[in-house]
Amino acid sequence: RAGLTTTGGLILIINGYSNIINAFYMVSERLPMIRSERPVFLRMEEALENREKEIETEILQHFDRSLRFEDVSFAYGENRVLRHATFTMKRGGKYLLVGPSGGGKSTVLRLIRKYFNPDEGTVFIDEQPLRAIRRESYYEHLANVEQEVFLFDDTLRNNLTLFKPYQEGDMIRAVRGAGLSDFLSSLPGGLDYRIVDNGKNLSGGEKARIAIARGLIAKADLLLLDEAFASLDEEVARDIERTLLALDQVTVVSVSHVVFPDTEHLYDAVFEVKRGRVSRRASPGVV
Repeated sequence: RAGLTTTGGLILIINGYSNIINAFYMVSERLPMIRSERPVFLRMEEALENREKEIETEILQHFDRSLRFEDVSFAYGENRVLRHATFTMKRGGKYLLVGPSGGGKSTVLRLIRKYFNPDEGTVFIDEQPLRAIRRESYYEHLANVEQEVFLFDDTLRNNLTLFKPYQEGDMIRAVRGAGLSDFLSSLPGGLDYRIVDNGKNLSGGEKARIAIARGLIAKADLLLLDEAFASLDEEVARDIERTLLALDQVTVVSVSHVVFPDTEHLYDAVFEVKRGRVSRRASPGVV
């Protein structure tokens, strides 16, 4: 009916307004960065224009085995940022992507997120080409943790569930898995504690853990982090990293310039992305 929208639609609208407002605040100090990102925006525009032409016929029922890049190359305009990348990430594994700024780390995540398709080569998930899998089907298995976490002016419960009808037990398990149990116990009202002003009454670490809990409650198979530790102090970042490394049956892919020597060896693999090449970095204790 006219004038009505779904809860999901409302969330997208609110997110959109938030992003627009934040952009006005940030634009003056980030003009150089925005100019450097112009090729990315052009590729995104191209991807949106081509979306209707894409043939996505497959449904991803389960993610059981692996995510694999096979001879993948990708460019923004004339700038080739990935060159013949070949590597595998196994289901349930923990993977760290490191390397210099502009080396291609974020592009690897964008391809995993299905924002773009490779110019050459193929990304496979359980030996199905990711290109052929329907977006809505794939995104049911995916969760993102960004440096900036958007929070509603609403209860902790609704911020965790994003207004979906999950069972109380699922919420409690997600809270425990994200390391939020002590935080929840300390709150007046527990899950009904009200978050205000995009989380002004929370710490950066608590916001990051809420984002992780969102992925756990949705039973995401793939948890993708893009510089999620960048704005956190070292002790909090280490604590959250240990939480991620302890997650059972969840594949974690983290892009980070923050690397702790005492936890690096706990990852199943550390991939260095440099000048478009992806190589597995040797590290004591890495399987």
